[in-house]
Amino acid sequence: FFFDCTPSRLLSLSIVFPKNALLVALVIETKQFRQMATLYQKESTLEITGDVISVTPLGRNQNNQKVFSVVIEDLATSDRNLAQKQDVNRIPVTFFGDWADACCFLATGDQLHIHKFTVDTTDSDPTTPFMVIVNPNSEVTVNRTRRVVINASNVKDFEYQEEAQKQSQTFQSLLVRGHNQFTKIGAYYDAIFGNREEKPRFDFLLSILQGYHANNVLDCACGTGLFSFFLHEYRMAVTGLDCSDIMLDIAKQKNASLPEGRQINFHSADITDFRLTQANARREHVTQTFDCAICLDALQLLPDLEHVKLAIRNMWYHIKTDGHLIIDLPHSVALDKPSDQSAFHYDLVQQNLTALGSPMLLEDGTLEVIRRSYKEKDRRVQEWYGFAQQYSKQKKVKYYTNWTERFDELIIQAPQFEALLEEEGFHVVAVYGDQVGGEFDPTTSTRRYYVCARRFMGTMVVGDEHDIG
Repeated sequence: FFFDCTPSRLLSLSIVFPKNALLVALVIETKQFRQMATLYQKESTLEITGDVISVTPLGRNQNNQKVFSVVIEDLATSDRNLAQKQDVNRIPVTFFGDWADACCFLATGDQLHIHKFTVDTTDSDPTTPFMVIVNPNSEVTVNRTRRVVINASNVKDFEYQEEAQKQSQTFQSLLVRGHNQFTKIGAYYDAIFGNREEKPRFDFLLSILQGYHANNVLDCACGTGLFSFFLHEYRMAVTGLDCSDIMLDIAKQKNASLPEGRQINFHSADITDFRLTQANARREHVTQTFDCAICLDALQLLPDLEHVKLAIRNMWYHIKTDGHLIIDLPHSVALDKPSDQSAFHYDLVQQNLTALGSPMLLEDGTLEVIRRSYKEKDRRVQEWYGFAQQYSKQKKVKYYTNWTERFDELIIQAPQFEALLEEEGFHVVAVYGDQVGGEFDPTTSTRRYYVCARRFMGTMVVGDEHDIG
């Protein structure tokens, strides 16, 4: 017995019986389909494939298991019906238990293939005569627009999930040691990196975004929101995310000073593992996309290249198909120096930040900083020593603060990084040698400032032609 719900290449449902069984093709009405599904679902081999259009957590079931609903769509057969009042292009799929944990890796645009599922008929809803249930014996493959990241017989072999958890634990262990968390320097970050002398690098970023007519921007590893507040001044819709509670608390305090309704959206999230969603016209939670994502002076703080890859992949999914990615990181030549030491003086006054559109939370005073850097194995270590003298207007007294902070920076070689960008769906449009648009020289430049265009990673059908992105 064979039942094919559509001749489409994307969505098919088959029930396979022993070799000697008689093969008969039938057109099945809703009631007949339910009877067939109920009778044979335990003994049958079922396969279904479709594009993910929504991923929605449903809480927990009566067994206290997590439950996710994933709606898949066959875009090629939107006018066909599988059964009465049931569009082929909208199939509800339910994941529960361990499979539900795996759903955090699903995103709209993924292609989902399920083998050995269970059919659940629902008499209560005439518009949905059945739904697909992923059970412990199911086999699931997720193709992320021609890039397979999940291929498991069951959740115990869910290699991508296990690897991501292992990497996340590695990253968290690095944070626990106190490195790269801006625990001490965070309070003075705006004074060091956001003073008016830094404005040219903000203007350069703005010129790129305006050149691409970017209206909404995702600021990855936004820190205290220096770039977010600057772009907000130019009427751009900005969303910022960062995993440092210290930095994000400062950003949120500054955000509170903005008029209600014009505040920036800040999220506590790890750039190697995040998903931002928004409700579409059907009130389904879909991945939020942006004209451009920026990740400035941050990727080198990740523990290894695998985390860098995960971060870039996550940004790819949150950028529109014609969008762009801007990345700034130290050039490996600069990081290869044996050792270096510099001293800096900063005036803690509000006027130094007003040019950047960012409120200043520090009280007036001065800050002296010594930065020492040296190479340690495959990393560049930066040690910061700060001494601040400030005046409390409320208490009318001077007070002093001293602190130290250490950063372990990954040395990322240019060929390796650019190959990774191409692999993850980005085409490098331009590379600058500093943060203000200077020409890149591989032997002398201290920075690599990338402007990348997002590529379509798959086959896009236009009429009868196929365009490989």
